[in-house]
Amino acid sequence: MNRIESLAALKSLFRDVFDDDEIVVSEDLYRQSFPSWDSLGHIRLVFAVEDSFRVTFTIEEVESMNSVGRIFDQIATKS
Repeated sequence: MNRIESLAALKSLFRDVFDDDEIVVSEDLYRQSFPSWDSLGHIRLVFAVEDSFRVTFTIEEVESMNSVGRIFDQIATKS
């Protein structure tokens, strides 16, 4: 899956996890700028990403995922 396909998949995951079809998902979307992306939302998102991309993250990787771009980076290290 290339970066464009991954972004499309992440957009879908964000919209499903946060139940918001209006989310504008880009690589520079940060947790701090999106109030719904709280600690529970983060865990739900991580589980959805792991399931969708068939990867597993360490605690350190999960903690570093503070933006969509960082999620991309973590997925790329697993491919």
